[in-house]
Amino acid sequence: MNSTDIGPNFRDWPNFVAAIMMTINVFLGIFFSGAVVFVFVKDGQHQTSFNMICAVRATNNIIVMVTTFILVYIPGSLL
Repeated sequence: MNSTDIGPNFRDWPNFVAAIMMTINVFLGIFFSGAVVFVFVKDGQHQTSFNMICAVRATNNIIVMVTTFILVYIPGSLL
């Protein structure tokens, strides 16, 4: 980055709207991914190999959303 470059400004309204939309997306993603894992664990009828793949992917999505967005992006952009 050159000395004349200005870093991202999250105080502008388009960046703030994008940050809010990403925050809402993360919380909805965690909720729905958690629902997939919950259904797989609690309901014996839905414990198939395909649903296990979906539950593992949902668990990975939760980990990525928590570490990347909640712990890094949201505090860095909104605070």
